[in-house]
Order: sequence, then structure tokens, then C-alpha cells
Amino acid sequence: MRSLLVILFGMAGFAGAQAQVAFTTSVKKGPVVVGESFRVQYVLEDDGHREFQAPAFAGFRFVSGPDVYEAQGYGADGVRKLKNIVYTLEAIKPGRFRIEGARARNGDGLIKSDDAWVEVITAAEAAKRGVKVAPAGNDAAYFLQPGEDPYRKIQDNLFLKVTVDKRSCFVGEAITATFKLYSRLMSKSDIVRNPGFYGFTVQDMIGLADKESSMETVNGKRFDVHTIRKVQLYPLRAGSFVIDPMEILSRVEFSRSAVNRQPEQEINEGVVAEPDRTGHLDTEVFESSMHSPQVAIAVKEPPVKNRPRDFAGATGRFRISAVIDHARLAKNEAATLIVTISGHGNFTQLGEPLIQWPAGIETFEPRVADSLDHTVTPLTGTRTFRFSFATAKPGLYTIPAIRFSFFDPDSNRYQAVTAPGLQITVSDKETPMAKLPVNGGQQRRNTTWIIVLFTAVIAAALGAGFWYRKRKEGPAGTPPANVQPVVGIDHLLQPASALLQADTKLFHTSLRQCIWNFFALQLGLSGSAMNNRHLLAVLEQKKIVPESRATIDAILRQCDTAIFTGVAMETDKKDLLEQTKQVLEKIADSLHQA
Repeated sequence: MRSLLVILFGMAGFAGAQAQVAFTTSVKKGPVVVGESFRVQYVLEDDGHREFQAPAFAGFRFVSGPDVYEAQGYGADGVRKLKNIVYTLEAIKPGRFRIEGARARNGDGLIKSDDAWVEVITAAEAAKRGVKVAPAGNDAAYFLQPGEDPYRKIQDNLFLKVTVDKRSCFVGEAITATFKLYSRLMSKSDIVRNPGFYGFTVQDMIGLADKESSMETVNGKRFDVHTIRKVQLYPLRAGSFVIDPMEILSRVEFSRSAVNRQPEQEINEGVVAEPDRTGHLDTEVFESSMHSPQVAIAVKEPPVKNRPRDFAGATGRFRISAVIDHARLAKNEAATLIVTISGHGNFTQLGEPLIQWPAGIETFEPRVADSLDHTVTPLTGTRTFRFSFATAKPGLYTIPAIRFSFFDPDSNRYQAVTAPGLQITVSDKETPMAKLPVNGGQQRRNTTWIIVLFTAVIAAALGAGFWYRKRKEGPAGTPPANVQPVVGIDHLLQPASALLQADTKLFHTSLRQCIWNFFALQLGLSGSAMNNRHLLAVLEQKKIVPESRATIDAILRQCDTAIFTGVAMETDKKDLLEQTKQVLEKIADSLHQA
């Protein structure tokens, strides 16, 4: 098969007189950017031992050479042996420069190849023209010399690296892990296995779709570098954890001819496409699998000494503020306490701040909204908790100062910030039910949602009242014996069941309300006591088995995630409803057997 060098050689007039010795100069077509390396090739007919003299390459920085490759050419007089003598140069200033021809001895005389011209432009001019800067000498990596091991060449010129900014940290302290593919080859790569991050909360920063690439020098060679994935990791508990390998399958194309061709890389995630079999002149494709190494991370518990009693795992540096949307209310009028935590740290793991609500105020689970910058480590921004509340009793109420404790890994110390206390004045003026705000002051979104929530609240209130009356009828201080649920589980879950075909947020909102209705009936929970932490403590006190406690906690957390973050849930709604029914029945049986 004729090589591309042979074709170029023929175009240069190789088919001339038999006595004429072929000797040509070849350089990159198009402009070269200042700082870019490029190749100069001299193709010389080799009919014996010849003396070769390279020019001085004035105006350029010498990088490497000569690299000598052998080839064959075909002319009118048959097959001729050729030598391809290659030098790598670097452009150092803009302008139009002459590459002098080389000289070789031909018998008793000298022959000279033609001069060539190279245009050198600045990076700014390259950007205007859309000229891509090529890595130094990468076209040499594309050429597979006779007898060269292709797999060793792949190993040296295509590899995967993972870097982490720290290998030891505290629980909740951010770790940045970056996966990069380094290449000097013509390759098509596919991610066949993404790493597992068990024991961490994961926040993606850069993905394959961002197409982030750069150039780096490794052992004197310039590589195209593609950032495949960059993540923030927040450890959930102390211990020794491992970042699993990423695995990539690549198909690499090599040329058997020494040609000027800059390699390109294609990276996908999924199934590698079948190799292109349309045929490229003097090329071969080799398949190679690679993976990044495992990375061990040692996670330490924050110090026990001086740990505040209210510390709940916040790690970083934070501030806190609190406001009430309107502090003067009528009876039964709803208002919202807005608590904002800002700063940087493990926002994804922050729970709600502890608020000491005055007696007589009824509250509900907060709505949570984040405004975070995911491009920096650790996460920076705000998490806002909106607590809806109301009271039927007029008077002056005071919400004490809200304290928030956190561990600062930079100073290795615990710190606390405080939002000042707030006052609420409630008049004895009655607020008509029709004017009550929907969903804690938010605008009306969905008529069905309003009906479901309003019905659920009324049912909970009536059921709770009936349950309290039942308790009062029994002996003082003695739990009533053999009490059946006031309302059956199927009936309690009916609002959520009716919304199986509704959107995810609406269904999970209804399901969460049904669950809290159940615990309002069974345990008498209401107001600020209706939160996951308090519920789990009460269930443990009631000797509910750990499996049931963990299940109901997971279901409530899944509901919160669907409602407040908008993340798509993988669990089937019908399966989740059935799981909820089963665990509530187990809890009800346990409570009535106690």
C-alpha cells in the first residue's frame, strides 16, 4: 500500500528523470501559533549511504530531532527507498519565516531540498481566525514505526488520572476529586464504569457534557487533557473510605505512514460504537482498557473536647439570620419565620436549626430552598428554612435567639453564631378562613393540592381531638388498653393514593401529610414536635424496632427531597405507598401491644 508520504512525494515531482534524486521539504500547512511546536520533514531518496546536513533553523527554538523513518516510494522506474528525517521546532515570535532546505551528498556533489515558508501568528490572531493550537509533537505519537509495540505506545501516551485535594479530613469537610484523561493519540474513549463514592454526599462540579479541556506537559511531552468528572465529596461519618476506580475503554488509531496529522480525542459515556471500517490509508485500530487507581480517604470525627451540645454536624464557616414576614397577626393568621444560613461548608447535610417556639404557637415542617455556587469547594451560598406558624391565642410571643453551632476545620475549633430573638404580637381579631394563605403564604399553585392539604389538616385536627378525649376517659396516667386506630391506615393514606397519577411533588406532599396525620393520632404529636428528629426519639422511647424507625425516617426524607429539591425520585409511587402502609401498620400494632 502506498503511504501518504509517497503520494506527497509523487506530487512533488518524484516521477522525473531516473537520474534525479528525490529530496523534498514538508512543513505544516496553515499558520503556527507563537509557542506552538511543529514538525519539519525532509524526504530523501536513499540509494546508499548519504551525508545529510540540516539547516540552522534560524528564528525558531529547536525541540528535538532528527527522528528518522524509512519508507518506500513508487516512480516511473519502480520502487525507491526513502528516508523521512523529522525535526520538531517551536515558533517564538510572529512573522513569516523561511525554513531552509537541507543538504545531502549525491556522489561527489551536493543536493538541496526546496525552502519552505511558515507563517507564525499570535494567540490573539489565532483566536480571531479560529486556529487551534496543536500539542507539541503529537503527530509523531500518531505514527507507528515498524516493530513498535502499539500497546506500550498507548500506555505512554493515553492514561487516566484521579487527583484529590486531601486524603485526610473531618466528617463533613469537603474533598475535591478530579478525573482527567491525558492523550496524545487519535482515540475514541468510552466511560464503562463511573466510580462509587460510598460514605460521601456527592456534589458534581464538572461533567463530560461541559467539555472542559486544557494542555499539560508531562515528562516533557504536551498532552491534551480532558476533565471527565470533578466532584465535591462530603464524608458522612468517621472511618476509612475508598474512592473507587473509573474505568475507560478506548479505541486508538495509528498510522503506518509518517504524516502531519494532529490527533483528536472523542469521549463518551455508554457503549463504544463499532470501529470505523470505511478504511483509512495505512491505519490500524487497537483497543485498550484503563482505570484510575483507588484512592483511600481517612475521615476523622470532629474533636469531642469543647463540642457544643447543639452541634449537629455542620462543618465549614457560617452565618445566620432570622426574620418574620409580618410580626403583627390576628388570631389564626399564618405567618412565616425565615431563617437563613449562609457561608461555605457542607450545605447538603445541614438540618434545620433548633427553634424554641413559645407555647401556644402551632408550626409545621419547614420548606427548604438553596442558593449555592457549585463551582467552588466547599459549597458557598445560602440555605433558607421557611417555618409557617399560627396561633389561636392573642398575646405577645417571643422567639428566643436562634443559635447555630458548627465546626471550622481550618481553625480546628467549634464556633457558634446567633440570630437575635424576635417578637410576635397577636391580636384578638379573628382572621376569616377564606383569607388564610395557602401553603405558608405561597401563591395558589394547584386546586387539587389545596383541597388535599385542607382536608388532611381538618382530618388530623378532628382525629387528634377524638384521640385526646379517648385518653382522658381512661385512668389517669395509664395508657388505654386495646385501643384500635381511630382511623384505618388505608383511610389515612387515601389522599396520597388518589394522587398516584399526579406530579411527583404533589404526591410526596400528600404522602408526608398523611404520615404526620397518623402520628398526630397515634402519638399526639403536633406543632414543633412534628419533625423527624423528635419523632425518632419518641418511637425509640415507645420501643418501636429499629427497622421500622429507619424505614419511616427514610420515607419522610424521600418526601422532603422530592418536595424541596425537585430531584426526580427513582422509587415507584405505588411501591412507596405500599411500603408506607406496611410500616405504619407495624408501628400501630406495636403501639397497641405495648
